[in-house]
Amino acid sequence: MNSTPDHPTEPDQPGSPVPHAPGAPVPPAPPEHPPAAPQPGPPPPVPPSPQPPPPEPRGLFGLSFGWGVLAGFGAGVVLEVVAVLVWLSGGEQWRFFVGSGLLAVIALGGIGLLVWRPGRAIGTGMLCSIAIAPIVLFGVCVAVMGNY
Repeated sequence: MNSTPDHPTEPDQPGSPVPHAPGAPVPPAPPEHPPAAPQPGPPPPVPPSPQPPPPEPRGLFGLSFGWGVLAGFGAGVVLEVVAVLVWLSGGEQWRFFVGSGLLAVIALGGIGLLVWRPGRAIGTGMLCSIAIAPIVLFGVCVAVMGNY
């Protein structure tokens, strides 16, 4: 076979450049469209992006979690003050049961609201008021009685 290293006649020889052989370099393709020249003047206006929908209220009455806790705390404090005033208003036995019933309403209502997702913040505030009220009320009583 008359072949030189520059002009191979057989494509099976190793190192011979075959036009479609695997691993052979492929010449780069000419670009289809030449790059556009920048246009003089301001760029074209960009269409406005769509606005996201407003967030849905997470709590009862559309309150955020913090305001819900504050509302539940306020409701619990008001009911506790009413319960204490009923206890202290007379000597009849039914007043003790009414005052205790109001405290039970706060506790059970707070637990019930914790189960329901929209009322979770209000229930948290009601249970916090039940936990904090004895500390505050007994603290005030001890401070007042300690001065006498």
